Amino acid sequence: MLEDKAKDLGRLLGQSAEYQALKRANAAITENRETATVLRRLEELRVEAQAMIERGQEPPESMELELGGLLQQVETNPEYQRAISAQANFDKLMLRVNDRAPRALHRPRGGRWRRQDDAAPATGGGARRAGDRRAHHPRARRHAGR
Repeated sequence: MLEDKAKDLGRLLGQSAEYQALKRANAAITENRETATVLRRLEELRVEAQAMIERGQEPPESMELELGGLLQQVETNPEYQRAISAQANFDKLMLRVNDRAPRALHRPRGGRWRRQDDAAPATGGGARRAGDRRAHHPRARRHAGR
């Protein structure tokens, strides 16, 4: 059953507007030969510079200049900007999905969804208003009479 739910979630994520926009943006970059070439060269230089640093060597200034120029090309490319934006939007969707999963663990049987911090305190102290975190803190209750 859990595997079926995971497959359903994956299917729904794949159908989301955020994922579809990300696929289109990445396809546009791949189809644009100039952009794809610049990105490949940028990755080659990054790997080469990393290897030099790991060997204790300083990358030459010419490599740094080329990297800087390629980065500037990429950062001003509208297709690349669309891909970055689409990736950020998809990441936000995934954060919302990941945020909801733990909340499901705190759902009472047959009850409504509620946040864990909206539940009544486990060690007495009476009911508290939602969002009043100070009343839930043990020291706050101890010093409440002062």
